[in-house]
Amino acid sequence: ARGAGAHVGVWDGSVVELAGRDGAKVALPALYVPPAYVEWGMDLYDWRERTRTDERADTGGLAHATERLAPNAGCDQADILISSEASEVVCAGAGGVMLAGGAYSAASGERIELCAAVAGVAGERVRVEATLRTVEADAGAGRLELAGGKVRIEKRRADAAAETINSVPDCSGIKAGDADTVLSSQWECVDGALLAAGEARATDAGDGQGALESALAAVAEREADLKLPSGAFMCLGDMRAAVGWLSRDGESLVVARWDFEAAADGAVEPSSVALAEARLVAA
Repeated sequence: ARGAGAHVGVWDGSVVELAGRDGAKVALPALYVPPAYVEWGMDLYDWRERTRTDERADTGGLAHATERLAPNAGCDQADILISSEASEVVCAGAGGVMLAGGAYSAASGERIELCAAVAGVAGERVRVEATLRTVEADAGAGRLELAGGKVRIEKRRADAAAETINSVPDCSGIKAGDADTVLSSQWECVDGALLAAGEARATDAGDGQGALESALAAVAEREADLKLPSGAFMCLGDMRAAVGWLSRDGESLVVARWDFEAAADGAVEPSSVALAEARLVAA
C-alpha cells in the first residue's frame, strides 16, 4: 500500500512528550513508573500506545484513534489504559501534503505534524507533532517557538486483529536528529511537493527537488535548533518552521517546511508548505 493506504491498520508505539521552547522530554509521573525504577531514582519518558489508523476518503487524510497505556513493569502485566483520544490528519490546504510513499505533513493554525516512514523497515513510522506559539521579535515581526509536542515511533501489526503486541524500542532511547549532519550531507530527492495558496504544484522531479531545497533552506536559516528523539529535529525562525527526520543509518531524510502568516484577527495560519523525501548521495 502507498499513500494514505500505507498507514491503515493497528500500530503499537512508544511516545515521548516535549515541553517548552527547548523541547525538553517530559518524565512520566511517579504514579506510572514501575517500583524498580523509582527505587533506583530513574526517570521514564516513554508511554506505550496503541493506535488504529483509518483512511478518510472524503478528505484524503487519516483518522487516528489512540489508546495510551502504562509502561510495562513486567512480562506478565496486563495493559493498563491511561487515556484515549481521536485525531484527524488533513493532508490538504496550505499546510498539508502526502507523498506517494506515505510521508505526510499537516498543519492547522500553529499545530504542525510530520510523519516519516523508517527506511528499510516495512510497517514502521515516526510521527512528530508540535504546537507552536508566536512571540514578539525585536523587529516587530512574529517569531515562532515550540510550546510543546510529541514524538512517536510505531510498528504496524501484520494482523490488525491479532493480540500479539509488537516490540517497539523506546522512542527516547533512539539518537536525536541533527540538523548540522543533514546540512553537511548531499541529498537526492526521491519525491516532494510544494503547496502554496491552496494550490498543489505538480510533483515532477524538478518540483520535488525544489521542495527539498526550500525545506533545507529553512533548516540552514534557523534561529532555533532543537534535537528531538528518534532521529527528529526542528528548526524555527521568523514565521517559519522546519521539521525533519533522519533515518538511523543516516541514508534517508524526510523534511518539511511551513511558512506562516498572521490573519486579520491575529491568528497564525500556514501559507505554504514544502515536503520532500530524499536519499543520501554516496560520496
